[in-house]
Amino acid sequence: MNVPQDNTVYHWAPGRGYEHLKEWLPSDFDLIQSDEYSCYSKLNNELKLPAHARCRAHLSRKFFDALKQGEPARRNSWIVHQIGLLCQIEKRLRAGKAGLDLREAIRQSESRPVITRLFRLWRRMLTNGSTKPRSLTGKALAYALGIETGLKVYLDHGEVEIDNNLIENAIRPITLGRKNGLFIGDKEAGWRSAVIYTIVRSCQRHGINPYAYLKDVLERLPNLNRGQIRQLTPKA
Repeated sequence: MNVPQDNTVYHWAPGRGYEHLKEWLPSDFDLIQSDEYSCYSKLNNELKLPAHARCRAHLSRKFFDALKQGEPARRNSWIVHQIGLLCQIEKRLRAGKAGLDLREAIRQSESRPVITRLFRLWRRMLTNGSTKPRSLTGKALAYALGIETGLKVYLDHGEVEIDNNLIENAIRPITLGRKNGLFIGDKEAGWRSAVIYTIVRSCQRHGINPYAYLKDVLERLPNLNRGQIRQLTPKA
């Protein structure tokens, strides 16, 4: 699938099982970033994708929950602060509209040392007996070490984000309308809804008024050939 970068694409399927995900993604797909939905891990294991990026936000929530419960406050406060430093680096890169090469360079020089410190501490906390495995902190540590490779993917790939928040924000409107979606009718209606969501959300990402965009495209479309269609994407 050759989708212009920075566009949002929605896909409709009659279920949320693994078979639908596998059918939709192209055979040459080489990198995904996802939440903890098990279908993505199954896809990664079967296709042996070069990289499966995991989400920083899901990790930090676990340590924040442990901190709120007072487990051990000083150490978890330090962990949350260190994760916050990683987010500040990403915020600075976005504000400066850094390119992919610069994102990779900054992450290597500034973010990697932070992540190295964190994993060194997490391993020590699990092995020295200072953390009970069944505590919230213990579960957070086990979770972090279990997805270590995925958490580090973004360091080497400038096109990957540190977390899955952009995707979660993109699906929030659909989640709010999920009850209506349960009775969408048939697959053709579902496909049309996915197309409309794709157009509207991609316009919003590029600061374009969706109504003005659709009006312009529909007026120009009759005079264009198939090869010119890509000129009509919101990013173009």
